[in-house]
Amino acid sequence: NGFRNGGNQSLEATGFPLRWSPVQNVAWKVELPGYGQSTPVVSKGKVFVTAVPGRRREENVVVCYDASRGTLLWERRTPATVS
Repeated sequence: NGFRNGGNQSLEATGFPLRWSPVQNVAWKVELPGYGQSTPVVSKGKVFVTAVPGRRREENVVVCYDASRGTLLWERRTPATVS
C-alpha cells in the first residue's frame, strides 16, 4: 500500500476554498507547544501534530485537537533521543 493507493485513487470533491489568509477561510488556529515537526494528520474528527519545544529541543510532543473547534483534546510528551 502507499499514500492514496500509490497515487491511483481519484477524489471528486468540490467547494474547497482556493485562497487563504490569516483571516480568510480559516476555521481555527492554535499556537503549538514548540517548533512544528510534521504535516498535520486529520482522522475521525481529530487533528494530530508533532512539535519539539525548548531551546535545545529536548522533548517530543504529540498534540491532538478537535478538528471542528480546535480545542486541545490531549498532549503527550517524551524525552528526545538526541539533543
